[in-house]
Amino acid sequence: MLRPETPAKCCSYCGGRDHEFEDCPKRKADAEKQKEEAARLEAQNSKVPSG
Repeated sequence: MLRPETPAKCCSYCGGRDHEFEDCPKRKADAEKQKEEAARLEAQNSKVPSG
């Protein structure tokens, strides 16, 4: 039965119906991967001698 007093949830990131964008586990995992990749690249670039 539909409950109009309860707004429907739909994640605009992954399309999941059980959560919204702010609570998306896929978005959070992807953000963490991107953060780790940026840190890895930063560490790699700091080891490269310039000049």
